[in-house]
Amino acid sequence: MKTDEDLSVDMMFEGLSRICETSKKPIVLMVDEVDSASNNQVFIDFLAQLRGYYLDRENQPTFRSVILAGVYDIKNLKLKLRPDEEHQYNSPWNIAADFDVDMSFSAGQIEVMLKEYETDHHAGMETEAVNILLKMNIPLFGSMAKQLDTYKDMRKMIEEAVYQGKRIPFIPTEKSINLGLMFCFLKEENGYVAVANRIFEMFLMNLFSDNIWG
Repeated sequence: MKTDEDLSVDMMFEGLSRICETSKKPIVLMVDEVDSASNNQVFIDFLAQLRGYYLDRENQPTFRSVILAGVYDIKNLKLKLRPDEEHQYNSPWNIAADFDVDMSFSAGQIEVMLKEYETDHHAGMETEAVNILLKMNIPLFGSMAKQLDTYKDMRKMIEEAVYQGKRIPFIPTEKSINLGLMFCFLKEENGYVAVANRIFEMFLMNLFSDNIWG
């Protein structure tokens, strides 16, 4: 027997289907920050409903494409599929396509973004000043520290490479290296693991040294 919540979701999807049917152009749905919502049972049910409509798209008009934006690969979303289950890696879709777009930024592009931020917020920031950036309370650094605390093996591997100078062969299928690549912490350099950029390297050096001496 369906709950009131289930009926509400059904009504919402019926409305979305009608919109897709009457639209003059195909509609693409984009869901941002999927990672933070993947522990929400309502969101998981929403994804399952989307999948059902996609599989039955010949009979029920639906979105042309669905884009789930976030750090994790869709195949590795950390989901809690039922209230009594442990967190686990799984995909609610088994349908995915590679997004082959270079999302990296050049130093010049980063400088432009920092200048725009400074213009809007007047933070007194000097663009491309690494030492100043490292002293700022930037959410990205907090997120990096959180991921390192969550994935202990990845942290140990990065600490060995950055702080201890160990040369670690670049094997992208190895779990810790794969996670580092997914989070954009790491890159390949001459066949070995390397930190993605100078700012990350300095932040990690400071983080590891503070933990040792703090």
